[in-house]
Amino acid sequence: MKSTPNFGIGEIEGPMHYLHGALPALCNRLDFSENDATRFTDGVLASAYACPALLTDKAMLQGQVKSIPAARSFWNLCGDMLLSNDSTLVGVEHLSRAFDHQRGGGNVVLVQNHRAGSDMLVMETLIRRHLGFDACDNWFYMAGHVINLYLIPLLWSAGLNRFQIFSVKYGTSAVDGMTEQSMTRQNIRAMRSLGIHADQGGTLTVYYPEGGRGTGCMKKGEPKTSCIPRNIAGSDKPLLILPTYVQGTENLLPQDRGSHEFNSILNNIKSGTASCIIGEPIAWEALVEANKSHEGDRPVWNQRICDTLLTLVAQLGPEDEAGPYSMEHPEIGQLIKPFQGGVLV
Repeated sequence: MKSTPNFGIGEIEGPMHYLHGALPALCNRLDFSENDATRFTDGVLASAYACPALLTDKAMLQGQVKSIPAARSFWNLCGDMLLSNDSTLVGVEHLSRAFDHQRGGGNVVLVQNHRAGSDMLVMETLIRRHLGFDACDNWFYMAGHVINLYLIPLLWSAGLNRFQIFSVKYGTSAVDGMTEQSMTRQNIRAMRSLGIHADQGGTLTVYYPEGGRGTGCMKKGEPKTSCIPRNIAGSDKPLLILPTYVQGTENLLPQDRGSHEFNSILNNIKSGTASCIIGEPIAWEALVEANKSHEGDRPVWNQRICDTLLTLVAQLGPEDEAGPYSMEHPEIGQLIKPFQGGVLV
């Protein structure tokens, strides 16, 4: 397949033309049958034609964005077609506890390591396969805003409910003409929407404290991401933390997407095997209590909360992938000592 052109922010005509020409080669590379190729192509184009409504200036700057049905259908189709049947899910009983908590009106924050762009797809597909229904339809994700600016990655991300946050790593280059101040206003808008969402109760929100994809092992977390569960906990609804760990997601979407990061997914996506482990739920109040002595120093508190959450995630995976959250570091073991075995609400 030819390399993907470097389409600009919000461009529609070029990406649509590219999709029509690139899909036959992609389906051939994925070794799809004629029937599967038709299903996949129809799904891509249905999502593509539905997504331009999200590329308007007004739509790009919303704090909360609901999934588009056509994109959601394509998202589910991708998982069904690309994730192998020998992929595994462990810890369904822990997810069931989280669902019980939701049904009782409580909120859940699902925390996960970040390996590849297919992390969310793998987790949701495995859960749907095990539970026999689309249990993830009403989930929300904290999503890096920049992926919502380009039509091709938006084909997938538009299938998810999202709170759109500008990432510091892209700086003011994320959107032509936007200043750091306007990006901050967008982030405030997203966090305000998140708080209103949490006030409703019975929600599940997914976020990635590493702030980017690790290569081979986990990255040191971004302490400012601790404001996400803290914001949700600001409601009067009890909050449960659900740590999860994914492996093999790079088998579906490699970490290196090429020189045009936001437009070359079609060049790299493939079928493969992956897994997800769901850990013991932890009460947010227990995390706060364990760090009570640091509440007066917000930067230290943020870092400790972030590191504790990522350590709980890392303990679900192989030790050689834990990176800064390896138990070889004495301070890491101390962080999670109060929560070993889980603290349920």
